[in-house]
Amino acid sequence: IRALKKDIGINDLSAVVGVVGRLQDEHKGQSYFIRAIPFILKEFPQTHFLIVGDGADRGSLESLAGKTLMREHVSFTGTRTDLANMFSVIDILVIPSVQWESITKTMLEALAMAKPIIATRIGDVGEILIDGVTGLLFRPREPLEIAKAVTYLLNHPDHSRELGRRGREVIFERKLTLEMSVKIVEDTYEKLLSANKRSSRSLIEKSRVGFLFIIFCLASLTYSLYKAIANIFRSLKSEDKT
Repeated sequence: IRALKKDIGINDLSAVVGVVGRLQDEHKGQSYFIRAIPFILKEFPQTHFLIVGDGADRGSLESLAGKTLMREHVSFTGTRTDLANMFSVIDILVIPSVQWESITKTMLEALAMAKPIIATRIGDVGEILIDGVTGLLFRPREPLEIAKAVTYLLNHPDHSRELGRRGREVIFERKLTLEMSVKIVEDTYEKLLSANKRSSRSLIEKSRVGFLFIIFCLASLTYSLYKAIANIFRSLKSEDKT
């Protein structure tokens, strides 16, 4: 971990707060995370902030970080395939999404590695993250709430570790495996169908091609979740061996 921190440019003694995902601010809300940073630094000036991922909004997000005179406290890593290594560096994960969010691969990996998560109270997130029990939840588009949650966990490391431990139990004791991941996909599909039934014509009625596209998306998402969970277990087995 020390070597990785050094490569990224993080002080070995710094607490690390991170976000992971494609840099699409209108959906993922990374700008609200960046706007929370000055408030966190007022109380914890040694904190480092890690933004993992790439996307169309990287330039604007880097510019925003620079304008707030805190660029030295923020690292943009770009796309990383070694997410397990990134999570080993991150002490607190923030998921600041501003649009509907399902249970993501990022969330599953972080939970499996017992990382405390702070996330927006949006979409299906609350099905796994119970506020104050397996994570902390906040309203979308609220940098002050992000800052408040982060500083709370930095001030209460025991509770932070407890959230991570309980979050990991969600994965293993409740057996969040491929079958449950498929159920998540099925539930999402049912919600889409229900929404379409309320409209004049459903997506399937509009186009056979549209139906085939949905099936393709479901298959792709299921396969991605399967690979993510397999990687989690491989990572955990490697940790046990060491």
